[in-house]
Amino acid sequence: MKTKIWPLAHVTVVVVLFALVFGLALAWSGPKTLAAQEPAPKQGGIAYVSWWHDQYASAGSDESLTKLADTGAGWISVLATWYQDAVTSTEIYSHAEKTPTDAGVIHAIQTAHGLGLKVMLKPHLDLYADAAHWRGQIGEQFTTEAQWDAWFESYQAFINHYAKLATDNDVEQFCIGTELDGTAVEELRWRELITGTGGIKSIYDGPLVYAANHTYTNTIMFWDALDYIGIDAYYTLTLTSTATVNDLKMGWTRPISFLANLADEWDKDIVFTELGYRSIDGAGMAPWAYGENPPIDLQEQADLYQAFFETVYQEPWFAGVFWWSWDTNPMQGGPCDRGYTPLDKPAETVLRQYFGGAPKGNVGQLTPRPDETKKRDVYTDTALAQGSDWGWWSSTWHGGTIAFTATDQVYAGQSAIRADLVGAGWDAAQIGAWGTPANTATYYWLEFYIKQQNLDHGLQVVFDGGNTLDYCRYTVEQENGWSHVRIPFNKAYAAPRDVSWFAFQTQGNDTTLWLDNMRLIGMLPVELSDGYSQTAKPGETVTYTHILQNFHTDTASFALEASSSRNWPLELRVGDPGTTYIGPISLGAGMTTTVQVVVTVPITESVWVTDTTTVIASGVDTIVMYNDSLQDFTIIPPIRVFLPLILRAF
Repeated sequence: MKTKIWPLAHVTVVVVLFALVFGLALAWSGPKTLAAQEPAPKQGGIAYVSWWHDQYASAGSDESLTKLADTGAGWISVLATWYQDAVTSTEIYSHAEKTPTDAGVIHAIQTAHGLGLKVMLKPHLDLYADAAHWRGQIGEQFTTEAQWDAWFESYQAFINHYAKLATDNDVEQFCIGTELDGTAVEELRWRELITGTGGIKSIYDGPLVYAANHTYTNTIMFWDALDYIGIDAYYTLTLTSTATVNDLKMGWTRPISFLANLADEWDKDIVFTELGYRSIDGAGMAPWAYGENPPIDLQEQADLYQAFFETVYQEPWFAGVFWWSWDTNPMQGGPCDRGYTPLDKPAETVLRQYFGGAPKGNVGQLTPRPDETKKRDVYTDTALAQGSDWGWWSSTWHGGTIAFTATDQVYAGQSAIRADLVGAGWDAAQIGAWGTPANTATYYWLEFYIKQQNLDHGLQVVFDGGNTLDYCRYTVEQENGWSHVRIPFNKAYAAPRDVSWFAFQTQGNDTTLWLDNMRLIGMLPVELSDGYSQTAKPGETVTYTHILQNFHTDTASFALEASSSRNWPLELRVGDPGTTYIGPISLGAGMTTTVQVVVTVPITESVWVTDTTTVIASGVDTIVMYNDSLQDFTIIPPIRVFLPLILRAF
């Protein structure tokens, strides 16, 4: 935007007229207290992403969006990617497998709206078969007006398609382009694309933004045609992997200075249309780099979030942020994930703090115990397990090999499974079931021991018709390089179903992994939280509070009983607030309730004694009785005797 300079005489006349009008207004209205105007709320957003045709419409996506909304975010951006073959191509097209369907995009928008989230639709353009270049170089090799005409005509059709979709689905904001640096020199063509006949504004009348790359200087000259300046803000903040939060805050000094001047020059607020950091050591050194795999560092990601919120987020010209990224897999993230998502990492705690979400907690969440009477072997030391009417088969996806009698690495017994996977794209060791199905209503976990080497890009477990999970989330213990893993089927599938197949997949490098003692195993469907101890004096009453959880896949009934080893008076209470227990209680699938034991210490009880209170919860089942128990300990300490201190004056 260019600044218009008025002649001094014009300024004088305007000032005098303003003073007269303002004075008359004050005289008519009398004295008033002028309240400070509240600044517009920041767009606290998260980038919601998928690069596959059917993921946005999945049940897993709905679950993932619910988790996103729980962070306190008020906005999401929804990604939809089209492609051109190479940097010199002029034809832009949707890909049958990679581009999300319109129905899926609409489903994500409607689901977000139902959760109270506002939406920025953010179409992307990528190169499909040109690994040597990236989208920012599109146009740099165009040499004729015909090439520019063809490309902009194709881009107009692409972007108008989503502008109409945004209008039809009440999308609150629209991003007209992302990181297309090489095309920005064509200012007049961009203006025509936005405001010309048949342009974006003829279809969509909401706020518009363009997402410039963080390397942007002053090459874009059509900001005045938009409502916001957008920046994908992957700035280098440090040159070391040991930077503190204060170091990272200092790293924002130069970008903030540039961005403040940019906002002032164009009189436009700035939105970070993308900002993200991987949970790796040195994440602040090159935030845009997603291919390298240094050690995991969850705290550095959290520190980078904090540094941003304590600096840029407070600036008056700053209108909002869309954190990169959050995908449709509800089990993304976690303590072993190197990616950008903050889910189930310390960065999520920071995000919730500044977005106003409730603290994340797992209050009342218990872990069921294995039921050794319910198991189905998958690998039995030298081969995949087989039965008279059921069994297991195996294969690899893209050229890898599987051996079932490997002896170079063995957890227990004589041998283990060895899978050598190849690094060209995705490869996986797949194991499938045949014959009598194994249903997840009977078996609660897939359990195995795993050891691996040369694994730079992570190892995931893929379930047919279910979620893709990071096995590291479900590691029970580690010993001599082996990880003992139990993956709950309720994390893989939304509802009980037959196990068709599962696979151990990786991408990008040759990988060897060993698997041993693999089986499906059931769980004991009733669990009480642990007991604990308290001290009390004779005549006092103490209360022990526990959680009872039903791990059945449907509603179940439980009977409770409690006893005192010293026959002290006690009362058993259930619920919140607690009421006296009088008979079996029913709990829905996965539901919890509070169980309280109120113990009264007799006034005549001796010191230095300990009472053990035992609580038993039994599942009322016509076939088998399940039960769990706990013990609380009430300790009566010795009575302290204080003798008077006599002071003498000498």
